[in-house]
Amino acid sequence: MRHIGSPLIFSLISFVAGVAFLQTRPTLPDAPGTMAIIPGMVWIILLLISKYIPRISLYTVLLGGIAAFFCGFGYAAKHAHTRIADELPSAWERKDITIIGVVDDLPAVNTAATRFSLHVEKVLTPNAVVPSRITLSWYRQSFDRKKTILIPNIAAGERWQLTVRLRRPHGQSNPGGFDSEAWSLQNNWRAVGYVREDGSYRRVDEFAARPYDYVQRLRETIRQKIDKTLGDKPYKGIVTALTLG
Repeated sequence: MRHIGSPLIFSLISFVAGVAFLQTRPTLPDAPGTMAIIPGMVWIILLLISKYIPRISLYTVLLGGIAAFFCGFGYAAKHAHTRIADELPSAWERKDITIIGVVDDLPAVNTAATRFSLHVEKVLTPNAVVPSRITLSWYRQSFDRKKTILIPNIAAGERWQLTVRLRRPHGQSNPGGFDSEAWSLQNNWRAVGYVREDGSYRRVDEFAARPYDYVQRLRETIRQKIDKTLGDKPYKGIVTALTLG
């Protein structure tokens, strides 16, 4: 192998294999940072050296592939540890917490509630700990069903101050059923909850203007145009899903 292209491609495939291998493990390793950094340094050094070696030996390529594999494994494990660590403490489950955050995805609106994801920027309740991303439901009726709640329009990219009650994501244990806990982890929703009906909410900013907010606002504009064009057509949901993902 005379060129860097071949060992680099082999190393990248090995890196992806390491990431995929982590998904098959029942538990996470204890020191993912070490497993990523040390093999990663070996991998980079070998790639740099290979640039100046006229003829790269098979052993060098294999060593680089092994290093890339463990680098990918450690990299994925480190990200998994980081995401799992960002969780709601059990002491703050089902307690009123006031937060400020940005709606970072398209809200889902139906007759029962408006559901949306919120990137938490600030926790106003003293000593409360809230994950960086949560999913909320804003119900249109009180839990005793004696009062109808007027919900304001929620748009992607808006910054809100809300009082919420949260819990850790938990799913059913039925074999073969939908794993909502894994789905929440995949989407980085580290807590789920609802907006309190005490009226202590306010829209802080019409548009937070972060780079990703422009993408979400564009997606929302496209969805509104699809809704206006297709109306009550039965295939509107399919068109929306195919267009916006």
